[in-house]
Amino acid sequence: MNPCVRLRTAAIALLLSASPSLLVAQKNTGEITGRVQNESTGQYLNNVRVTVQGTNLAAFTDHTGTFRLSGVPAGAATLEAFYSGLDPFSAPVNVPADQSVQRDLNLTNKSLYGDRPGVVKLNAFVLTSSKLTEGESLATNEQRFAANIKNVIATDAYGDVIEGNVAEFMKNLPGITIEYSDVMPLAVSVRGFDPNQTNVTSDGATLANASRNGNTRQFDFMQVSINNISRIEVTKVPTPANPASGISGSVNMVSKSAFERSRAQFNYRAFVSASSDGMTLKEQAFPFDTMEPRVNPGFDFDLTLPITKDFGIVFTALHSKAWNEQNISQTTWTANAGGGTPAAPFLSTHNLLGSIR
Repeated sequence: MNPCVRLRTAAIALLLSASPSLLVAQKNTGEITGRVQNESTGQYLNNVRVTVQGTNLAAFTDHTGTFRLSGVPAGAATLEAFYSGLDPFSAPVNVPADQSVQRDLNLTNKSLYGDRPGVVKLNAFVLTSSKLTEGESLATNEQRFAANIKNVIATDAYGDVIEGNVAEFMKNLPGITIEYSDVMPLAVSVRGFDPNQTNVTSDGATLANASRNGNTRQFDFMQVSINNISRIEVTKVPTPANPASGISGSVNMVSKSAFERSRAQFNYRAFVSASSDGMTLKEQAFPFDTMEPRVNPGFDFDLTLPITKDFGIVFTALHSKAWNEQNISQTTWTANAGGGTPAAPFLSTHNLLGSIR
């Protein structure tokens, strides 16, 4: 017999002899999938650590709260879930051999929300700080399980932000410096570097500067609204996985998603903005031959509507208009005409402009 034929026959015989044990091994394991949510708020939780008790199997949920555990020994098992700010949770599950089983987990914090599921136990303090508590838990958990050193902050953490400006919100983060135009925040600097070196992304996609006056890589935060943002991640230590444009670090804005919640939610707010410098209810003259009010109404709202497991809608809107006083003094010195010299220039014009903007 040809040696090659004998070798092939031996290999086939070896596979046939091993295949029954491989099939048995496959049939002795299964798969667990599911979603994890905050039972009281209905929000699906990101980066929840889900483990199988007594094994080394572990998985983390994605931004929709979904997890998947493969190779779980068939039979009775216990799932354990951990999320910062909520009580540790364990749940029994029966894993069928060579099949997948669905097991959703509902986490809560009994000291904050009480013992009854779906009911929030409120008092004057909890009522005004529930969003703050939820935002702190999200930020703490994201930072705990982050692959890199970064700051994470939920947009609910600091309450109202003037004109919904993201840069105004970020000034509360350590290591962040804000670049202003008059009183309007425009760009952010990470670790003292020029804002040109800060890479700004939305859900991981790099954002370009669309300002009509933009001629650099510096991103203008007036182009985005905090009303669309769920949380902000600031990475201060670049890694090889980060874009080269983010030498100082990077800012990633995570958009609101309908898949973050298990039920519909509607938030709204109405407000009035005014300048404390010369505030009056009467309209004031504006440099462009118009009369403008100093006190302006505004509103914002967001509607999160999960329709099915794979389809949902998030609708947000914001209207805000604010004025600030501008007292500008412009001087022009002439050095090469009318008797002026570089060593002894003379003041040719002096303009004083007082207006609102």
